[in-house]
Amino acid sequence: MASTCYQTQSLVNIAKQKKRFLMEAVWSRFSPIYLALEKAVQAGEFGEVKHVDVTFGTPIAMIEKNRKKELGGSSILTIGIYALQFAQFIFKDEPVKVTAVGNLNELGVDVTETVVLEYQGGRRAALNVDSTVKLWNKATVVGTKGRITLEDPFHFPEVMIRVDGTVEKIPLHTSNIPFKFMNSAGLVYQTLEVAKCIRKGLFESPRMPHKESLVLAKLEDTVRRQIGVHFDADDEKYP
Repeated sequence: MASTCYQTQSLVNIAKQKKRFLMEAVWSRFSPIYLALEKAVQAGEFGEVKHVDVTFGTPIAMIEKNRKKELGGSSILTIGIYALQFAQFIFKDEPVKVTAVGNLNELGVDVTETVVLEYQGGRRAALNVDSTVKLWNKATVVGTKGRITLEDPFHFPEVMIRVDGTVEKIPLHTSNIPFKFMNSAGLVYQTLEVAKCIRKGLFESPRMPHKESLVLAKLEDTVRRQIGVHFDADDEKYP
């Protein structure tokens, strides 16, 4: 394990020792559309899932905190996590093989990645992440009976195109307060999950458990390593 995974494991250890609730803030997992997609997968609506395709690109590479290693700059850590978590949300298993290529800026920070995740049974996810340009920002799940697509922004969508072509739209929580980022009102669903778990006395969320965060951290480390990104923090030890 490299830094991201060590850090994640350290946080999990501390939370367990202190008996405190801990959850990675992957708000996508609590989207009403994600819940509808999960039901469609479980019901076999599009057969056996074989392929996942995700693109996520937004021009944020020149923002200072995204340019520098000492500030945690990294395309895969900043936005790529949403593509990785989507593949894991669908396939559940840890990939048997990870292949990644990408580009770095002049400071050695990754700004683009193309990642192929291979799973048991010939299942595969193809992920394109880019912090220099805006991409399609959709996610498609392909099965033996058809496909389902989450429209832009796939990481917290309002619209899903079902196998038969019908459009399902689930309006998000509304707010009179303006938001900087698209569909940020959806953060309320994550907040409700945390409150529910704490009321139940849980120390992790069943929808975003610690073991899932550890797998994602391992994948992030693997991608960074393959494209040649190394942080000073990768060499540090954590309790």
